[in-house]
Amino acid sequence: MTMPNRLHLLLLAVLLPFANANAAPFAYIVVGSPINALRVLDTQTNLDARTPLALPAPLGPVALSANGKLLYALSDRRVYSVETATNNVAAPIDVPEATGMALSPDGRRLYGAGVQQRFVVELATGKVTTLPQSGIITYAPEVIAAADGQVYWTQCAIGLICVLFSGDPESFAEKWSVSVGADRGPGIAAAPDGTRVYVSASSSPHFPWAIIKSISTETRQVMGSLDLGVYGLYPGRMAISPDGRQLYSLNGASPSVTVVDTATMTIVKNIPLDVGNVGTAGPQGGIAITPNGKTIYVTNGALGTVSVIDTGTLAVTLTIGGFGRADSSGNFMGPAERSEAVEYYNATLDHYFVTALYTEIYALDNGAVAGWSRTGQTFPVYGAQNRGGSPVCRYYIPPAYGDSHFYSASPAECAEVRAKFPTFVLEASDVFYIDLPDSITGSCPPGDAPVYRMWNKRADSNHRYTTSVAVRESMLGKGYIPEGYGPDATSMCAP
Repeated sequence: MTMPNRLHLLLLAVLLPFANANAAPFAYIVVGSPINALRVLDTQTNLDARTPLALPAPLGPVALSANGKLLYALSDRRVYSVETATNNVAAPIDVPEATGMALSPDGRRLYGAGVQQRFVVELATGKVTTLPQSGIITYAPEVIAAADGQVYWTQCAIGLICVLFSGDPESFAEKWSVSVGADRGPGIAAAPDGTRVYVSASSSPHFPWAIIKSISTETRQVMGSLDLGVYGLYPGRMAISPDGRQLYSLNGASPSVTVVDTATMTIVKNIPLDVGNVGTAGPQGGIAITPNGKTIYVTNGALGTVSVIDTGTLAVTLTIGGFGRADSSGNFMGPAERSEAVEYYNATLDHYFVTALYTEIYALDNGAVAGWSRTGQTFPVYGAQNRGGSPVCRYYIPPAYGDSHFYSASPAECAEVRAKFPTFVLEASDVFYIDLPDSITGSCPPGDAPVYRMWNKRADSNHRYTTSVAVRESMLGKGYIPEGYGPDATSMCAP
């Protein structure tokens, strides 16, 4: 048995997911008058992670990139891009007034919806395209971007009915719509796999009634309905657990969070926030959940507080004051913790190998398989499924073809490899998660770094993966072939 074959068997045996012990994700709370600032909370300590960043007023919804590097805040018809690591603010982009805002999963477009118009911003160029809203809108629309690549938004009008719209991810043009009942104040959330969109809505204050409806994105029909009764009076924004099993709906008239089992569309529990009544206008804050699904953060609008809920006990564990007016809505929670892919080299074989699995890194660093040593090259990846991240498949290439490993973040390419090379062994469909480049230009989402894949074009097939342009040029000089998208052959994008 050859040395690399032993490596394959060892690594296959310990192919287990792991999470780096990095800092906990941050909650980005936009605080309105009189503070007018961005506050960043460490969700592990619930303390400020850095000095608040002053922003213009009035403040609106926020959207956070999947890699956690860029936050977009809407303020007085301008979108401000904030580098979360440095608090640097880019020149603002003028946009129409909006109450709902979301980023596309790939981080390339920003969607906004307001009473009169909706808009889409191409973030690479700053180009803004506006489209008129259809119908008479009297309640603030909400907008989300789902895992299926589509963008969804809601519209409501008193005396008429609330409607869920689905739009084209590039143009934001309307594709289809579904009536959901009631006539005011809807919230909206999407299942992580993109198969369902949930909408909450309520009737007039004279006939209190509230609902949550589950809508299939495939059949475009209402698949389930839940009468919230007095618990859900004037429902507002919603969040969904990472596994899609529980939905959390923020209520207004008696501030609380209703927990819903999405499989049965039944109420699990109603969690009082104990912050006082915010009135019949509905909740004026937001709700978000940490990537591990363990903690919910609720911004309580004009009350100037943030409620922290433990999803295990379904109880408020902490209420944080001093926020002036906590208006964060949309996605204001940081992404899953990032891991690091580490590269190794075997001089005898002239082969490279990269892994983000702790068990494999530990085994190689401690000499469990002789001949392999670190090159010093690394690049960040998502250690667990993350908003916008694409699963990376890993195939083992048998000895007859190279005795090495192949990675791809493209589901289409992973399927193509399986069909074209049936002798290759699929070790994992999601060995880690990473972002995808544009399939035409090869460009990466804002804040990401290109990952280059190069093939040695030898009988003992081997690939090298790097974010270093210098390493890329060196390997090309040795006769390696670039594989990827666009003129620079970008294969993946490191967050």
